[in-house]
Amino acid sequence: MEERECGKLTAEVGGHRRILARAGVLLTFVAAPGACDTTDRHEIAFARGEAGSGGDTSTTGGSGAALGSGGRSATASPGNGGSGPNNPIPNGGSPSAGSDEQAGGADSDSMAGGASGAEPEGSTGEGGAPEPEPECEEGAVACAEIAGREILTCEAGKWVRSVACSETEVCLDATAECVPIPPECVGRPRGARHCVDQVRYACSDDLVEVVSETCDALCIDGECAPITCGDGVENEGEECDDGNDDDTDACLPSCRRAVCGDGAVRAGEEECDDGNDDDTDACLSTCKKAFCGDGVVRRGVEECDDGNDSDLDACTTACKRPVCGNGVKEGNEQCDDGNTSSADGCTNACKLPACGDGVLQPDREQCDDGNTKSGDGCSATCKAEVKSIRLGRSHGCALFENGDLRCWGSNADGQLGKNGTGNSWPVVLSEVTSFATGMRHTCAVKAGKLYCWGTFYVNQRMIVNDSPQQFDIGASSVKEIHASAHGLHNCALVASGSRTRIKCWGNDAAITTGAIGVIGNFDPDEVASYPFVNVDGDVKEVGIGSAFTCALLTNGKVQCWGTGHYGQLGRPLDDSQCTSPYCLVPGDAVDLGAGFSVAALSSGNEHSCALSTSGAVKCWGRGWVGQLGIGEAGVTRGTLAEEMGNALPAVDLGGTATAVAAGGTFSCAVLSTGGVKCWGNAFEGRLAQPQRTGSDLSNHLGDAPGELGAQLPPIDLGSNARAIQVAAGEAFACALLDTRQVKCWGSNADGQLGVQTDDTIVGDETSELGANLRAIAFD
Repeated sequence: MEERECGKLTAEVGGHRRILARAGVLLTFVAAPGACDTTDRHEIAFARGEAGSGGDTSTTGGSGAALGSGGRSATASPGNGGSGPNNPIPNGGSPSAGSDEQAGGADSDSMAGGASGAEPEGSTGEGGAPEPEPECEEGAVACAEIAGREILTCEAGKWVRSVACSETEVCLDATAECVPIPPECVGRPRGARHCVDQVRYACSDDLVEVVSETCDALCIDGECAPITCGDGVENEGEECDDGNDDDTDACLPSCRRAVCGDGAVRAGEEECDDGNDDDTDACLSTCKKAFCGDGVVRRGVEECDDGNDSDLDACTTACKRPVCGNGVKEGNEQCDDGNTSSADGCTNACKLPACGDGVLQPDREQCDDGNTKSGDGCSATCKAEVKSIRLGRSHGCALFENGDLRCWGSNADGQLGKNGTGNSWPVVLSEVTSFATGMRHTCAVKAGKLYCWGTFYVNQRMIVNDSPQQFDIGASSVKEIHASAHGLHNCALVASGSRTRIKCWGNDAAITTGAIGVIGNFDPDEVASYPFVNVDGDVKEVGIGSAFTCALLTNGKVQCWGTGHYGQLGRPLDDSQCTSPYCLVPGDAVDLGAGFSVAALSSGNEHSCALSTSGAVKCWGRGWVGQLGIGEAGVTRGTLAEEMGNALPAVDLGGTATAVAAGGTFSCAVLSTGGVKCWGNAFEGRLAQPQRTGSDLSNHLGDAPGELGAQLPPIDLGSNARAIQVAAGEAFACALLDTRQVKCWGSNADGQLGVQTDDTIVGDETSELGANLRAIAFD
């Protein structure tokens, strides 16, 4: 009849409570007294016969010890290099036998002699290579080794020694605390067995418990032996008897057969025998002396041991781990320059730089995102890819992910900043965060400062720069700059306290028509004196037309000001701030109907388009050639209140849109499928629909019913091409694809398509599209 208690396993034997000590019985002791969690148990097999002839067996402490003669202890501790609740650090445990077949005997009643049996889960076994030191959680504590006297604490992800136990204490694995060693085991090695008179003592492997047994006859070398042991005759109860006390031969003085692990070195058979199964000390569990290259890490001596003679892996032939940063190339290091810089030809991981390693090499890479895939902002060759595009009247610019700005097309007014060719467009400015392309100029924001080049106006003063020059607008922190191919004014978004405000400037016509949105006392020749435009909230986006401006606010409103005789302001010109056809300051918000929440805004020459959060597009203003996409020609929308709101129809795109762009007299949208559709003025191939506009490009699209929706296919940009952005200039358009290529169509009279072509128009013939529509080569 079996009875279990926390801390011990007992049974009714002959009417007395005794520790089970019969051969082959597996005892389980809970490591922490009072705790019955099976994950904290040590298992002990007693490898001998009955516990003496009438001799009682007693225990002291809280773990367990093997009382077997000769056989290995079966303590189930974490394996060499393993980690767990009781052994959180590498090499702290020892491999052991964890099955019922202890000490090499298949028969559990015959356990003396032979090697240890099956290994417990988590052990590396004999010759197994240790796993690398695991990461630890901040503040965790652990014992430095089994039955060790030092406690480790995890600091900054590494184990550091923090507490030393006294000479009469050991660190208990289960709790990482110093606990007393039983007096009988103080100063003795783990698992030691010794005799005092006829009393046999066995210390547990963790030195927190001692098991004692009073022998009936003799106690020799920590083992009970019959009274006849040593007479040279093998009597009952003896495994052997050679009549001597030589513990280096095949029969021990205790009349037990010598086995590996009995603590006695057998001459000619064993190189060593330290009486334990710890593979991390000087004697392996195979009774061979530990050496570098045996595949077992010797605690305190070796840093690693992978069992081979290669110096090209993570463990050298000296059993040392390569130290990256010591200036010596060793192990599996590709280089070692003695520092922690990754930008000098040798990374801080001691690897040679390679595209895709995630370490930027400024002298040879524009970017490195840790992969070799293109289309994610950093190409497979570690070059920065295009992030966004803007188009002017006859030039365009692209901002790259690394902040480089490159421009192409006409440089007649210096708007490129640096001249290029159809095969190479140089970087004009770096570290750019925002940019805009105007009719004859370009501006960009760098480090909160505004730079402009080309030809532009402040009142009646013409400014001409053939390279980027800082332009003062009286703001310490410029966030964004906006311009257009159709107007002679600019607007900047400026950080003003916690707000984002808008300031506009331009030529004298922009001032008199109200396109700059302010009135009052200011010096028209000094932009720094211009006040902010008084809109009803912070500004998110700006649309600039030929003589008007619209702003999308963060509260979802759209407000417009300037010239509005074609409805481009989206409101009647009958309030007190308007003198037809001009409204000098912002007024009522544009009414786009119930449920139309504006996500993006773009303005063309004399019209604007808004994209809703649900993917619908509505356009207002001048629609003479179909640029409003409402199926009517020669119309305007926006001069009367009844033309707006729910009465203004959405453009039939045959799907939902993700981006919108208003060109000179045409409009374009990117669909959720990645396709691009354009409508309005068909001249010069700007719609890229030769089969629908006719060879003479006279059939505008969107100015009559049935021309859009499913009847209008996406532009053929090539097989599997998907656009993520579209930009529209005066008479040409460009799409940024998900491959980060830029493809353009329409007029190429000034090289604004970025590629050299035989014809000044691209998009009026089917053969010019698809795979034949070339992307701009920026390098």
